[in-house]
Amino acid sequence: MKEFEYEISTHPLQRENRMRIFCSEKGDCSIEDVPGADSLVVVSALNEMGHSGWELVQILFGKDGFICFWKRESSSQEKVG
Repeated sequence: MKEFEYEISTHPLQRENRMRIFCSEKGDCSIEDVPGADSLVVVSALNEMGHSGWELVQILFGKDGFICFWKRESSSQEKVG
């Protein structure tokens, strides 16, 4: 049986530039007015963790930044218990 480990990371965005997420009543969401520098912060965070073997489970955006929830398969040497 596969075992996983989890990680949570937080990332600030530029205060003067806020990411705007709009969701319809049906639950369809889109991101608008994303400043270029903030887009690079998001892509950088995703690539950095992805290169380390982490898979993004969920990403949540807030007024000052975003939080990512990650998982990756545990190696047999890292299993606890």
